[in-house]
Amino acid sequence: MRPRGENIDYDKLRARYDALAAELAEEKIETENACDLIARQGDLLRGVVNALRGEPPPDTLWSHHDVIILAAQMAQRVRDLEALVHEMHKSNHVLAAAAVPPSARTDFSVACACGHAPEEHGHVPGYPGSTACTVEGCDCIAYERGE
Repeated sequence: MRPRGENIDYDKLRARYDALAAELAEEKIETENACDLIARQGDLLRGVVNALRGEPPPDTLWSHHDVIILAAQMAQRVRDLEALVHEMHKSNHVLAAAAVPPSARTDFSVACACGHAPEEHGHVPGYPGSTACTVEGCDCIAYERGE
């Protein structure tokens, strides 16, 4: 309370009120933006968990407490499967090349099974008459026509 007889400076009060109202408006915008961000992050987290575990039963949400472990396990499974596919691809090329008799082997003038151009292939010294793709990551092996 103000003491009796003290004059009130209404202009100062009005200026302080306007400053506080402006600060409150800014805080309200920041709070709304933070709430929107939290809602989007919640949707993202729910989507990730559902992708890892499958859709939950009706009227149910999966727990998020172990999502980091689930994601790491899934990433490892993907790496393991990619390695397996790579090994199978490599084995299939070796088996297919070995099964083709020399008289039936092509001259390799267009492209090999991997789709890379002939100039991207070089001879493999250990396998006379063979060519191996030199493109990084490709293990394709093809054979030139036997002479």
